[in-house]
Amino acid sequence: MEFRMLSRSAAETEAIGETLGKLVVPPFVVALFGDLGSGKTTFVRGFAKGLGVPIEAVRSPSFTLVNQYEGRVKLYHIDLYRLDDISELIPLGFTDIMSEEDAVCVIEWAERGYLVLPDERLDIYFDHTDSENERWITFHPQGETAKAMIEAIL
Repeated sequence: MEFRMLSRSAAETEAIGETLGKLVVPPFVVALFGDLGSGKTTFVRGFAKGLGVPIEAVRSPSFTLVNQYEGRVKLYHIDLYRLDDISELIPLGFTDIMSEEDAVCVIEWAERGYLVLPDERLDIYFDHTDSENERWITFHPQGETAKAMIEAIL
């Protein structure tokens, strides 16, 4: 099952993320897929805002792999873009982070850690359109919790 939305601007992408951030209940993992510049980090800024994290605190963790933010729940923002091998995730405590009872994880470039993602999660794909500012956002809920969240925003 999939749900698809057209975002016509960065502000719309951020708003979609914010709506989802307001609905999410920990522990939960959101896995993001898409090319460079497709809107993943913009979505995460909105998601963080929905969790009560100051939006200006959110930055791409490309060089640190993991950023942690405090909001109504803990948010781990993980970026696997620079990951060379999945074994690099072990010393980071990646699987422990994803299962923290009081935390939500959002993972950019999730395809690089796909083998260790939990079964219950929300996969979101970002695809460019022919327009510079538009993108398709496709939600693939993995499990009943993720499906209920997406149905709530649609």
